[in-house]
Amino acid sequence: MVHKAQPLMQELADRMGVAPALGTRDGLEMVYLANCRSQSPVLLRRNVGARLPIWRTAMGLAPLAEMRPEIRDDVAAQIILAEPEHETRIRASLADAINSDRQHGFAATFGTWFSYINAVGVAFRPSDGSPLVAITCGEIVDIIPQDACMSRIGPDLVRVTAHLRARLNGQLELTAAQQLPSSPVAGSTSMATAPW
Repeated sequence: MVHKAQPLMQELADRMGVAPALGTRDGLEMVYLANCRSQSPVLLRRNVGARLPIWRTAMGLAPLAEMRPEIRDDVAAQIILAEPEHETRIRASLADAINSDRQHGFAATFGTWFSYINAVGVAFRPSDGSPLVAITCGEIVDIIPQDACMSRIGPDLVRVTAHLRARLNGQLELTAAQQLPSSPVAGSTSMATAPW
């Protein structure tokens, strides 16, 4: 799966000037399985194997939002047990992620991990029966402000996930509705404009 995801992630990185990553849950953390970087001079610097907190990141909240309720409740209870002082924020973040996933198809975080980082994430279950994974795009707020996350990056990431799902299922082409637009985020240093 990783080898099929990386070309899509790299195209997104080059075109949008963001830092896409693929990760999965390990206990109460998310672990990077793959990541890509653009030519932007300011980038998130996380490598394969890096660990992120679940409830503070789009990479963690996206899979939580997609889990079966009973599993999600169990994971949330474990997180709260580990960080009882943040229970109210944990519950609010999870509720926001579920609502965003239902309404937009992705979870988003704005400064909840580090104050200067925004991110969006989409979770999906690989067709081979592997655990839920998340594809995310994150970057500093100057590169992907909140409105860009919601109007451009998030929807594009939903389409990237659909494209990856199609590849994993042996499909070579997407419908016109699934094709990504080619315009980069305003202010991005990327010059790549090729569609998917």
